[in-house]
Amino acid sequence: MVYSEKNAFGCNRNEFPDREQSLETKKVEHNLYEFTLLERGDCHFVTKVRNVALNGGDVAIIIDNKNEDITGVVMSDDGTGAGIRIPSVLIGNGDGMVLKEYLKTASA
Repeated sequence: MVYSEKNAFGCNRNEFPDREQSLETKKVEHNLYEFTLLERGDCHFVTKVRNVALNGGDVAIIIDNKNEDITGVVMSDDGTGAGIRIPSVLIGNGDGMVLKEYLKTASA
């Protein structure tokens, strides 16, 4: 799982963290999947998910930017989503904070 404060919203394709050259080989050899955490806002859901896919991510997890019940929130296609082949999901703000805190402690 990856999260970059520098590109927290995932709106700029060129600002994703550098990856090791052998990441794709490691994924295949070890059955690994890269989950990318992103914040909601600043651009369309489709843009975020496409950028994750173009940068080698396997799943996009969007963290809601509000403390709200997300059961009624729809991550809609803005009309440009054709060709995206990775799954994406919106999670609540509290759940996102738990995952980000985990990543901080796991990398320390």
